[in-house]
Amino acid sequence: MKIPNVSTPPAVPSLTTKPLTVTKTKPKAKEEPQEPPQDMSLHLQQLMLSTDNVQNNSFSEDFLEQLVPIVKDAIKTKRTGELLDRLDGITRLQDRKLEQLCEGGQGDYLVSMPKLSQIRSGADRQRGALQDLNFRLQQSGGQLVTRKKRLLEARTVRENLDTAIETVESCLQVLELTNKTHDLIKAKKHFAALKSLDDLQNVHLKEVSDYGFARMINDSVPQLTSLVQEDVVNDTFKWLSSLRSVYPAIGQAAFQETERLRQEWRDEVHRNPELARYKFNSPIELSYRSSSFDPIDNHSVLVELDPLYECLHIHHTLRKTDVFIKKFDEFRRSHVQNIVPTVASMSSASEDGVAEILQNLAGFCILDRTISSRTTKGFRPQSDVDDLWISLSQKLMGTLGHELASVQDQAVLVNLKAQLGLFVQTMEQYRFDTVNVGDFLLLSFRKFSQFLISGFDKDFNTGIMEDDTNKITIHDADRYEKITRACWWTPADDEAAGGKPGAATDGVFPKTLPFSPILPLCCAKITHLIHQHYAFLDEFNVSEVTQTEDYVQQAMDSLLNDIICDTLLHRLMTTTREQIVQILIDLQQFERVIPFIAQSIVDGRPSQRKSKITLKAQKKFQQASAKAESRIFEHVTQTVDNFMELEDYDWSTTVSSDEPSSYLDEMVNFLTIFFNSTLADLPFAIKNYVYFGAFDHLASSLLQILLNAPRGLITTEAVHNYNVDIQYMEQFVTTLHLDGGNASLSTTFIEIRQCLDLLMTNELSKEYNNPQIRMRRYDRIKPEVAQQLMDMSQTMKQPQSPQIGGGTQQKPTSRFMRMYRNASGAHEP
Repeated sequence: MKIPNVSTPPAVPSLTTKPLTVTKTKPKAKEEPQEPPQDMSLHLQQLMLSTDNVQNNSFSEDFLEQLVPIVKDAIKTKRTGELLDRLDGITRLQDRKLEQLCEGGQGDYLVSMPKLSQIRSGADRQRGALQDLNFRLQQSGGQLVTRKKRLLEARTVRENLDTAIETVESCLQVLELTNKTHDLIKAKKHFAALKSLDDLQNVHLKEVSDYGFARMINDSVPQLTSLVQEDVVNDTFKWLSSLRSVYPAIGQAAFQETERLRQEWRDEVHRNPELARYKFNSPIELSYRSSSFDPIDNHSVLVELDPLYECLHIHHTLRKTDVFIKKFDEFRRSHVQNIVPTVASMSSASEDGVAEILQNLAGFCILDRTISSRTTKGFRPQSDVDDLWISLSQKLMGTLGHELASVQDQAVLVNLKAQLGLFVQTMEQYRFDTVNVGDFLLLSFRKFSQFLISGFDKDFNTGIMEDDTNKITIHDADRYEKITRACWWTPADDEAAGGKPGAATDGVFPKTLPFSPILPLCCAKITHLIHQHYAFLDEFNVSEVTQTEDYVQQAMDSLLNDIICDTLLHRLMTTTREQIVQILIDLQQFERVIPFIAQSIVDGRPSQRKSKITLKAQKKFQQASAKAESRIFEHVTQTVDNFMELEDYDWSTTVSSDEPSSYLDEMVNFLTIFFNSTLADLPFAIKNYVYFGAFDHLASSLLQILLNAPRGLITTEAVHNYNVDIQYMEQFVTTLHLDGGNASLSTTFIEIRQCLDLLMTNELSKEYNNPQIRMRRYDRIKPEVAQQLMDMSQTMKQPQSPQIGGGTQQKPTSRFMRMYRNASGAHEP
């Protein structure tokens, strides 16, 4: 843009050489139009004075807003000419001021024009340079954008390559770690393999989880984990199996330590005789003892438990400790089969064989106890160790006890006593309960006890074969006193069994007792056996007596259970009704005397222990009595069933009878004789049980006869005859005298009585479906039985015919069930 040369400056309105200062004022809020002042000249003058920069902005918004009211007022007052004149005057005045300003600064203006032209030329040059620079920048910018685009693409490719490299490296790491895991498994480094599998599954496989091979490897982790688990378990069990050869060494070292401690105690007792009354392993002896013996780490044997620790640690990591505990327990129990042989010779030539058995058993159990105490709580509970020990000790006692009967050499017994004594005292140091093992004294005592029990068994079987299972009859006072004292029979017992008050002491003979001769015979022999057992123990010290005293109780329990009770139970299945009743009485009498036998055991104890004991035979005789009661009940119900097979009701008869059926009359005669003779000596409670069971069974059978009667043939005469039979049985049960009355027997016929009353009523459905009447008169009748009676009533032949009413009749079943549902508050579907 070129600036023209100006020789004479044109007339420029309102130009000054001095810069104009523009004062910025805050915009004023628009005001409401005000009334123009009356004096127009004064108002215009004020307007011109209030506008500071009217020269530069005479038509500003503010100026015009203040001028508008003046113009409007001039128009309204028709003074527009005066307004124009005023404005012209103001304009001329302002023009003169401008001319004066322009005349004073024209020289400066002319001087500045060349400079302004130079500046403009420089500006044009700069603009051209800028345009050229802009063009070059545009060219280089396009290249830069292209290069940047290529750079971004290269970076994307590089990032993809880096990602691919990382993925490949992760895949290779996974594959390498997988191969390493397999190598660790093959190398039997189980925990390292397990740790590698954990890293593989929880860290590395997650990075490549989108790939198929990774999913395959991930799916195989559980199998590999199970493989590690099974492998470490198999290795542990192999290690445990390899310890079989170490058991004798562990036991022998423990025996040697016990012998050393025993000798130290003997020396201590020799120095201080006051300690003689305290035995080895007693609290006093333990307070004198000082020993740091380790049963699996000593001068004779060394057993490392590292394989077990590793296996336990792995299962704890896998949270499968319970599984390993179960497997370990099963393995230990299966591993004990060869610890104690089933046969052991006790001849003098094989004494070392018994010692080897004891050493092997001691080594196994001591190692088991050590494992329990040196592993985490709950892995090998002390109770499991004790249970395994008890089973092994019982097996040992079975083996030695079986062979003990053939021992005839006293030296063998003495040597066996010494070996067993050392064995028991060693096991007591490791907190094993040796009550089932004992020592030679206990074994010899058991042998002696077996001879006694065997003799009793022989005498008992001979006596019971000769016994005629009848009540015992006594003809003289001396024999009566001996028998009653032998079986602890008192006058109170005699009265409880149904005897007359005072009859036991009136001196009148003969007297009859309810039990058979086998009871006083057994009681006398058992009392004598108890004395023989304790007499055999007189020469033994107290510590051994306390063990054998418990065995006396067990022996008497075995005698009562296995010989007396089992024999009576066997006879119970092969005898007549009268013999069964007598056996039941004898069983109850044996049950009565068992507490007296237990007290005899306590009273004869050499140790003076007076704690009350309870023989297990008490419960078995109670169970045997219950079986005998059941046998009696079976005989009675079988007899009732035999009589019921003779019934032959004519349900279509038209003849009424007031006499009961002949089969019921014969049944009543039989039951009367049976109750008054065979069952006469039974306790009232058993009588009640037999009576109630028999009549309940009879009532049920009679009710089934009624319910199974043929439909369409039943007549009211037949129902009447059936009712006569039921009344006959109801009258019969009232004649029986039971303890506490005969109310219980009467209840057995309530259901059948209610069924007959309902069947013979004229409003069967109405009465049964009335809740008040049903609960008062027919509460024993079930809905299905009531339905059968309803069907029977609908088809019953009446003595006089026709039915009253007409129209279509509903089916009895649907009508009855609907009425029953309505009465019960149910809704029919």
